[in-house]
Amino acid sequence: MSRWTGADEAEYHRVLGELLERVGPDLERLRRRIDRQDAAIKALRRKYGVNEARPRLPAW
Repeated sequence: MSRWTGADEAEYHRVLGELLERVGPDLERLRRRIDRQDAAIKALRRKYGVNEARPRLPAW
């Protein structure tokens, strides 16, 4: 059984809100960077056919 009270929950949410307010812009910037990198990786895979099926080898 937990000893977590309503006041503890409120304090947790207050601290979490402050933390997200401080680092939120940095997290959003990093998310956009990851999205750009993912798009670039997908473009390279399409260009070089990395995800295409392998050609079937002849049966010996």
